[in-house]
Amino acid sequence: MSKLVCNVGKSKGVQLYGMDIHIQRKTDNHSNKDIDLSRKDLNYELVTEHQNEHYYTRAKNRIEQGYTGKKKIRKDGVWTANIIISSDSEFFKKLTPEQEREFFKTAYDFYCEKYGKENVISAMVHKDETTPHLHLLIVPLTKDGRLCAKELFDRETIRSFHDTIPKLLQQRGFDIERGKKNANVKRMETDEFKRIREQNKLSISINPNDVEPQKDGLFKKEPPEEIAQRLTQKYVKALIHKAFKIYMCTNLRFADQRVQQIKNGRRPPFTFFHLHFQSRPRGSKLHYILGRIGIWGQRHLDYLKQYRKVTYTNLLTSGRLNAYLADINRQAQERFERLIEGMKQAQGITEQLKAENALEWTGCLNNIRACAREIVEKEIIFA
Repeated sequence: MSKLVCNVGKSKGVQLYGMDIHIQRKTDNHSNKDIDLSRKDLNYELVTEHQNEHYYTRAKNRIEQGYTGKKKIRKDGVWTANIIISSDSEFFKKLTPEQEREFFKTAYDFYCEKYGKENVISAMVHKDETTPHLHLLIVPLTKDGRLCAKELFDRETIRSFHDTIPKLLQQRGFDIERGKKNANVKRMETDEFKRIREQNKLSISINPNDVEPQKDGLFKKEPPEEIAQRLTQKYVKALIHKAFKIYMCTNLRFADQRVQQIKNGRRPPFTFFHLHFQSRPRGSKLHYILGRIGIWGQRHLDYLKQYRKVTYTNLLTSGRLNAYLADINRQAQERFERLIEGMKQAQGITEQLKAENALEWTGCLNNIRACAREIVEKEIIFA
């Protein structure tokens, strides 16, 4: 029997910009390579109201309508709970389009009844990936008008979803059950999981013919020491090279953690790259390179070397590499600046706020920069 997938996360106000771009498919450049853009039109939204509004605007308007607390709403506070409902691909292959819609509608109705239909600001079904799934965005307003995701989506409540929703689906004839109870599984973001899965295939297979001693001349055979040296050269060094690639993948995971630290308002520690760069005098080769291709171009160059080696080699041999990277840097910087200006206008981050509360202005601007940087990386740098 297939098992229900029910993942619950939380998003701050500034993070809704990136979520709107991804869930609403407002760009053709996605870091998730499972997205098939030719099937984008098959996606559909179960919430019919406010479809032309941005997620940030929907959440902001709903909070303004329902919030009765005395404290000012923080832009870096949790504004939505994000829930993904799905199952395995074999389960959906057995369903007709009408049955599939009923499956997701049942889950949607459950959350509308539990948290109020007015608080469910989006319920988008994605059919352009490997497995159909439902994205729900819920504003966590309590019945007495408080904004409190911690109370409405505590651990016990989330656990209850895994029991209640499968039972409702079973009552409607779906052959599905809850996932493994109390499974000690750490949930990963999609991009990180796929990257680790591909990079961590560390294995070795020795050809039996290579173990046989080779002849050295007419009568003399290869001694054991030479066999060991030959096998080391052919297999072990290749394995070490692959292990190094896994190490680089781990560094990318730490980079993701640094982005999250920035979002949370904490300054991350200097990395080796920062120290190495700052220790070089102006006029050095490193400053010269970064001056030509920029920081965005340098990050894209690192990406090409590791994941797009054919493209990197073609650009290098044709002599177009620096011009290409400079153009990437220009596109990324322009996109970065446009995103920041748009987010500042939408959130009311003005010079007046800076004069009234410089600390809040700085915190909001840092969060906006971190969110814009993440969007640029997904759309341009790592695309």
